[in-house]
Amino acid sequence: MKKKERFARVVLAGCGKSTTSTEVDVFENAKPFGFRKNEPSDLSDGVEKRFFRTLLGTRPTSPATPACRNAALWRAGTKTRRHKAPQKLKDFKSLPSWLGDFVAKSMFSTSLPVCFLGVALVLCMVLISGSVHAQSKVGTTAAQFLGISVGGKAIGMGDAFVASSDDVSSIYWNPGAFAASGKSEFMFTSTNWLVGTKFRWFGVMLNLDGTNAVGVSLTNLNYGEDEVTTVQSPDGTGERWSAQDVSVALSYSRRLTDKFSMGGSVKYISQTIYNETASSIAFDLGLLFTTGFHDMRLGMSFSNFGGDMTLDGRDLLQRIDIDPANSGSNKNLVGKLKTDPWPIPLFFRVGAAMDVIKNDDIVFTLAADAVRPNDNVEFVNVGGELSWNKLIFVRTGYRSLFKKDAEEGLSLGAGVRYQLEGLATVEVNYAYSQFGVFGNLNTLALGVSF
Repeated sequence: MKKKERFARVVLAGCGKSTTSTEVDVFENAKPFGFRKNEPSDLSDGVEKRFFRTLLGTRPTSPATPACRNAALWRAGTKTRRHKAPQKLKDFKSLPSWLGDFVAKSMFSTSLPVCFLGVALVLCMVLISGSVHAQSKVGTTAAQFLGISVGGKAIGMGDAFVASSDDVSSIYWNPGAFAASGKSEFMFTSTNWLVGTKFRWFGVMLNLDGTNAVGVSLTNLNYGEDEVTTVQSPDGTGERWSAQDVSVALSYSRRLTDKFSMGGSVKYISQTIYNETASSIAFDLGLLFTTGFHDMRLGMSFSNFGGDMTLDGRDLLQRIDIDPANSGSNKNLVGKLKTDPWPIPLFFRVGAAMDVIKNDDIVFTLAADAVRPNDNVEFVNVGGELSWNKLIFVRTGYRSLFKKDAEEGLSLGAGVRYQLEGLATVEVNYAYSQFGVFGNLNTLALGVSF
């Protein structure tokens, strides 16, 4: 199939209608990538309107004006002659030329893996292009545990999971996706986190009627405990202190159609260190859309939209002398130390996933996510999964592409699924991930679906 014919069928299919051979021939003869200023189009009126309506997302006037055509072609990422790029697309010039050429060619490739990669790169470029010169905001938010990855499958795929979510861990990655799974499941995940800390996640989702689903999840990062020491008692006072972070989320997801689902979560967040505690309420929102193009899935999620956190507790109460320069002051007055509020980490994720190979025995899935956090620069996660008979799974991925000085990197994973006849399906997943100077992390997840 010719490139233009393939492109015509894909674009016109987006309007929800089939494409006749006559329309394809007319489309090819129109040479849509060669429009000149004020040049009339030889597309039929109906085909032209459908084509440009798909690219622009709006219904143009009839016939489409040259300005409308060129705006549409720019939105498709194609440069027309004698016209300058819109202001918002000028940032793409800072990207490597070889990347732009590859995207342009891969978008119209007849190879499914290459075509998917082109779509994924477009999603990533849209997110990253506006932040080529962005400033890093590392260390500007509290509750960093909210950004720790969840689930052996997701971690094994390099955290490229916003459009691949098909288990209960989608409560974390994309709450709009777990209703589309059509099952009920609970999962427990354990990770030996950095410097001896323990990260645990537990989630359960219940499919109510095939359309609606509810879920509950618990996240815990335990820092352990140690002896309390002071200047006067450097060997310990006999007391012990501990610290931990906790989040509890209540989620709801609904399938609006067989192709589209959405959902959200409300969560309570708490951080505790010794006698001080900070807490907040936050919300998540997610969407999942399955296209008609080889079941390509597009996902989007906002995570942790909520208020600031401020530490408060009894250790902030201190005896003070409000006038130490003069004698006679009451030195037993109680004052309270003021702590500053800190925002929580907000994540915007957009991603794509597609089964590039799918038959009775083998399914090979590719996925890519672009992530924009409010406390760091934008980055991209990519990954893939190969499954055999839906029983054995092998995964790999790479995290934090385009992030400067990133510690995260390669991830690997594997899983096995076993059907308990008439009872439930048990799935065990393991993931290995690199974390730079902090060493390697190991994650084990156990899930039971029914």
